[in-house]
Amino acid sequence: MKQEHFEAFVKTSTEYYTNKLEQYEQGKKFTFNLHAFLFSIFWFAYRKMYLHAFLISVLITLVSITEEKIVGYYGIYDDAQIKSIDLICNICLAITYGFTANYLYIKHAIKKVGEVAQNFEGDESLLHQALERKGGTNSLIVTILILIGIICSIITASVAG
Repeated sequence: MKQEHFEAFVKTSTEYYTNKLEQYEQGKKFTFNLHAFLFSIFWFAYRKMYLHAFLISVLITLVSITEEKIVGYYGIYDDAQIKSIDLICNICLAITYGFTANYLYIKHAIKKVGEVAQNFEGDESLLHQALERKGGTNSLIVTILILIGIICSIITASVAG
């Protein structure tokens, strides 16, 4: 994969991700990404890794269900203990996202660049345009996800209240 193809796909923060690609190629697969640590699903969706964002939402749901089962099984009813368990689980998930995000993004980018490059062999100009469209970022999906979250919170609060 040519570096200029990778950079066209990444589109923003190219220096950061080119550095991560070099580290990946040197065998350093897992590096920390602060944005993924802080914003989890939103970061993955922003980077157009929609399947990953969906799988993370499923993982969060499964962890939440497991937390409820553990709390019920051990008869934990103290709010402070429940919040502590929830906090520990969320921190563990966030650390996992932080340390796997760059690896997953580099793998995603390599795969997508390869797929797009096959369709535009010999035409660098069209290839560059296609890579920019296929890659880059998507702020709109983040806005939509935030709005969905707000709506769900309002509905949950009104049903519970």
